[in-house]
Amino acid sequence: MTDVFTALFESSTWWTALKLFLLVAVVMTSGIIANKLISWSVRHLEKTKTEWDDALVGSMRQPVTLLIWAVGLTYGVEFIWPDLSSGVQDFVVSLRKLSVIVCAMLFALRFLRQTERILADRKKFRDRDLDEVGLRAINKALRTAVIIT
Repeated sequence: MTDVFTALFESSTWWTALKLFLLVAVVMTSGIIANKLISWSVRHLEKTKTEWDDALVGSMRQPVTLLIWAVGLTYGVEFIWPDLSSGVQDFVVSLRKLSVIVCAMLFALRFLRQTERILADRKKFRDRDLDEVGLRAINKALRTAVIIT
């Protein structure tokens, strides 16, 4: 009976499963902490007069969470399975780089959407004559440039 328990706890499968569980727990905790910090920042920035800081920090929540998960899991895969083939390691590194680019693009798109909302608000810019159609066209052109780039 003790041989079964010894074999179970000494097996590499058990150790790999434990490392995988710890990796997911650390990444999840990091994501929760980042969301709490962003929520705290949003609450404090809502007290300021300008909406630009609200738009900047509010646009960060989803991309930062996605970035934490993507980077954490890809580094974790390299840590848990260090003896992966070079092709798989190259794929993991490429996936990490791609996720950073996608998160930066997602942040830029969300910030541009918030910028359009702020500028279109007539109450804040009553004294300026803003053409809403032109504003939307410029914003669409900027979003297209972000996606293409």
